[in-house]
This record gives sequence, C-alpha cells and structure tokens, in this order.
Amino acid sequence: MQLMEVSCRQGLMMGKPAGVEKEPHNAQNLAIERRVEFMIGALKKYNPVFILVALPTDSSSSNLYVAFKRYFEMRIGVISQCMIKPRQFNPQYLWNLVLKINQKMEGFNSPLTSKITSCLGGAPTIIFGIDVSHGSIGENFPSVAAVVATKNWPDVFHFATRAGTQQSKLKLIEGLWEPKSAMVKDLLLEFHRTCRGPVCKPSQVTVHRDGVREGRFADCLKEEVNAFKRVCRDIQEDYNPGITFIVVQKRHNTRFFSQSRDT
Repeated sequence: MQLMEVSCRQGLMMGKPAGVEKEPHNAQNLAIERRVEFMIGALKKYNPVFILVALPTDSSSSNLYVAFKRYFEMRIGVISQCMIKPRQFNPQYLWNLVLKINQKMEGFNSPLTSKITSCLGGAPTIIFGIDVSHGSIGENFPSVAAVVATKNWPDVFHFATRAGTQQSKLKLIEGLWEPKSAMVKDLLLEFHRTCRGPVCKPSQVTVHRDGVREGRFADCLKEEVNAFKRVCRDIQEDYNPGITFIVVQKRHNTRFFSQSRDT
C-alpha cells in the first residue's frame, strides 16, 4: 500500500495488486528452482502482467534472484521487479522502486525537452548503442552481443533491445544483418511501429559502438557499418539514410565545450 500511495502522490497511477502470496515455511527447504516454481504456480491464477518479488534477507537472496529472473524472462515472459526488504520503507526508497517499475512497464521517467532534441535537426532519427560482453580470461563461454535503439519518435527516451550469443571472444558482432537474427532490422521496424510522426522511417541513423580498439576500426567499418547499409536496402531498395558511426573509447582526454551559454 505504501508503494501505491507514493506512486499516486507523484502522479503515476498504480492500481491495487491483484493478489499477494507468501512463501510457506515448509517450501523454504526446497531447492532454489523448486521454490521459484512453487511461487509461480501460486501466482498463475491471477494471470499477472507484472510481479513484484520481495526476496528474503538471508544468503539465499542472490540465488533466488537469478532463478526468478531466469523463470520470468525465459519461460513465462512476465515483467518483474525484485527487491530486498529494507529496514525502513522511506519515501525515497519507494519512489526509486516506482521509477524502476514504471520504466519496465514502458513508462517515461525522464522525457527530453524539444530544446534538447532539436539538435537532431527535426528529421526522424534512430540512435543505436552496441556492445559485446565476453567471459573471463580462460573461459570459453559464448560472447553476448547486445543492441539497443530508440523508439517512440519524436520522444527520444524509450528503447528497444535485442541480444544474442556468438563465438567466444569474437570482437565484431554477428547477427546485425543475417536473416537468422537481424537485430538491426528488428529495431528499425520497432521504430517504425512506435513512431508518432508523419514520417516513420528514420532519415538519420546514429550508432554508438563500444569495445573496439583502434586496430580494429577498419574491420568494424567493413563489417558492421556495411551490415547497417544492407539492412536498409533489405527494407527498401532505395532506402539510404545518413549513418553516423561513433566508436566510444575510454581513457582519452577529449573534451567538448559549448560555444553558447544557452546550450
């Protein structure tokens, strides 16, 4: 109830929960996966679209978190938010929790003003972020490639994501264009589906690519930039938006300064 009251006071209407279930004491001795399945089974009768999980404060919380998220995201496709009960429910803690829930339910926490988005020139623009995560040294687990892109134009503050596994330690990303995954094409179509403007095909594509060292710039240009161009041609033969490909690097001394105090 406190969570609902804090949310409504701030203008985010939150309805009462459809139901509340508490884990029985006799289930706490089961294996982690069985405990999760037991609780999910108890919640199914509510047909939930969102589940808030209050994890225990003991040492099992981290393992339960992983098991709950795996079950929610990979098996039943229900949005969830996990939390550990604090010593005291103060308004700031509850408001931070509301913001996380709102974002996951496709709400908008930090809309950008038209003054900020005007730097895009008013033309439909999609902004991509790309990175690859690798296992630790000595491990041979598949690498995970992730792509995120803006949607809901002209509101440039909501994102769609795609992710996939690829060969271990492979620096360049597979699946940007390939028919089996086609992550970029999926995100361009998502932009088109959620666009609210008269023109819903982005005329500008900005890509922020992390994790490419200087010696691989040419490979990145050849493989990944060309993948974006191929996707655009697949969507429409004469579709040729402007593509700005920015490689983001750490440990540099480049600084940008505005020439005007008003920007």
